[in-house]
Amino acid sequence: MDKYLVSLAFILLCFECGWLFQDLKIVDLPLFLNGKSEIEAGDPMGKIVRTKKEVRRRPSSSLVWEETNISQNLFAYDTILTLEQSTAEVSLLGDTQITLHENTLVAIEPLQENATDQGPIRLRFRQGSMRAAFGREPQSVKAGDWIVEATSNTKISIRSDGENQFELETYEGEAKIINAKTLATSETIKAGQSIKMEPEKLSEVRKVLELEWFSPKDGQRYYTHQDSIAVPFEWKGV
Repeated sequence: MDKYLVSLAFILLCFECGWLFQDLKIVDLPLFLNGKSEIEAGDPMGKIVRTKKEVRRRPSSSLVWEETNISQNLFAYDTILTLEQSTAEVSLLGDTQITLHENTLVAIEPLQENATDQGPIRLRFRQGSMRAAFGREPQSVKAGDWIVEATSNTKISIRSDGENQFELETYEGEAKIINAKTLATSETIKAGQSIKMEPEKLSEVRKVLELEWFSPKDGQRYYTHQDSIAVPFEWKGV
């Protein structure tokens, strides 16, 4: 009996090693052995339009983060990660444009059963900072205990502000804040408003300062070998 168990364990170990080498791009296993899900073989749900520095993608069927390239297709359950000082621009079905700033982690969820081939797509936002311009289809973003359901042609930004804490701002259109457990709409914010989302708690809706920012540009960094550096700020508004 023991020798059968040992043989079975050895065979399973060989399979595990083969899948690991497949993920590391060392070997190519036959299709029926490579462990890839059929999801990635389906229709793409978007693509990476532009990257800066280190941007990674991890399919649901892999344990390894892969390097990305421009025009690379994205599929359901893909996770995208931008590392320090890195950004990525992603185009999704339904004319949706996403900008991921540094240290941002976002996953793409599959289309709902009653959705059309062009959307809507739900994003699962975990950490970092993201700006989204939703197109002709309503879109939703899950962040912690809340679901942000935006109407078509809505522009928002969302960033993490601690563990399971997020801040949402709407630039155009409007978005509903839905409790992920009860699916009840708790708040609606419109253009020029922001709100903080914490576990089981929402802040009051605030009006965003109307500023037109000129410099420094978003993401711009200054380096110095001295103790301090003068950085000019330029904006229009109160």
